[in-house]
Amino acid sequence: LVCVDVQGAGRGTAREETTHLTPREAPSSSSATRLKRLIKRHLQRARAGAHAADEESRRRAASSGSAPASLCEALGSTRGLAPCLLAQFGLNLTIIGLEEAFSLFCASDAHGLGLQPADLSASLTPLGFALLLWPCVFPAVERRVGAPACFRCGMGLFLCAAMLIPSLQPWRASPRLLWGGLMAAAFTRGIAGVSSTTAISLIINSMVHTDVGLLNGVAAAASSLARAIAPALIGVVFAYGTSSGLPFPADFHAPFYLLALVCAATW
Repeated sequence: LVCVDVQGAGRGTAREETTHLTPREAPSSSSATRLKRLIKRHLQRARAGAHAADEESRRRAASSGSAPASLCEALGSTRGLAPCLLAQFGLNLTIIGLEEAFSLFCASDAHGLGLQPADLSASLTPLGFALLLWPCVFPAVERRVGAPACFRCGMGLFLCAAMLIPSLQPWRASPRLLWGGLMAAAFTRGIAGVSSTTAISLIINSMVHTDVGLLNGVAAAASSLARAIAPALIGVVFAYGTSSGLPFPADFHAPFYLLALVCAATW
């Protein structure tokens, strides 16, 4: 005779006991076999139901315990994430703003370098080489010094480029010095862009353990906002600096020095 602990089946601790009866008390062998199979079948169903209920309760507990109710709670639950998002904003403002200011400065004849379109394209060639080659070098550098140091180095290089570019204007009469400065500025911008953007992505992803999609979306939104603001902001500052007649540093140097301040604040 097979006895089943029915209450234990709901808790996943069901057990079965077999009691040997005397020949007079024992049923026929076929009836006992059918009874045992029936009880085993019900026991398996009870165990499966208890397992599914446990899995559902664990899933609900995990989801309710890890998913914050709002974006503010998601940002607050990760310590140090808000400064990283601000750094992401400042980085993209610097990248796009420096591209805008460089193009305006090189194209302006009265307040810049007065380069022709072909010369402007040639001045960006080292930037392309840096963007192509530096990603092969960056992993080894990051493993040696770490992502935060790589980010600071990138922002420092951006600051140097922002200070170097407007200082090239007195060198218009010396093509060798002018093109040497343009090549150095372009190559520096390429190395700085790869180092800083890759490093800030590594930093943010290492800090985020829950709501990964939400917080990476917020970081992408901060980058997009900076990229939308930078061209208009730098264009207005450059136009005002070149038309107002104000002395140094509020002349054509103004957009570059503004970006240098952003680099220093982000660093």
